[in-house]
Amino acid sequence: MQRHELLDAIVITICAVICGTNYWTEVETFRKAKQLWLSTFLALPENTPAPATFRRLFRRSDPEPFEDAFRHWKGTLRERIESEVTAFDSR
Repeated sequence: MQRHELLDAIVITICAVICGTNYWTEVETFRKAKQLWLSTFLALPENTPAPATFRRLFRRSDPEPFEDAFRHWKGTLRERIESEVTAFDSR
């Protein structure tokens, strides 16, 4: 069984969704395309999660605490950025 860093999977997914992905296969494509950039702040071992792994992770996760944590994180960004607007697409 392969093991992956939970934080890597979450960060990759958030970045991919912000960039417009809609499907787990697109998240993997994003991860491959941005491997070099992502590796500047993530561990990213050679074997990163496949689309099915992303899907299982988020299917088993409770969305409410994740949404609360994301909103809190987004709020901390606003405090750090001098601009009063932080645009996140909320489809």
